[in-house]
Amino acid sequence: MTEASTTSPAPPDEAARSRIRTHLATNLFIEAGAGAGKTRSLVERVVELVQQQVPITAIAAITFTEKAAAELRHRVREALERSTEPFAQQA
Repeated sequence: MTEASTTSPAPPDEAARSRIRTHLATNLFIEAGAGAGKTRSLVERVVELVQQQVPITAIAAITFTEKAAAELRHRVREALERSTEPFAQQA
């Protein structure tokens, strides 16, 4: 018997998710159903943009509802805080 793999297969839309994270010079319109990972992908994109020295005030992310905007804002803030923790500890 062989041991079952513990890694899950990549989602079928992995190429699109990767594009959201990596094509930073392009404006994107992201459309997907509930629970598809839009917020996570947008958070990753915003963090990457900030790490590439794009001022946070130059980044626009427009959502359909105020609730979604609040969730996105909260997750971006947490992700940015996590991404700068090693720098804060060195100071």
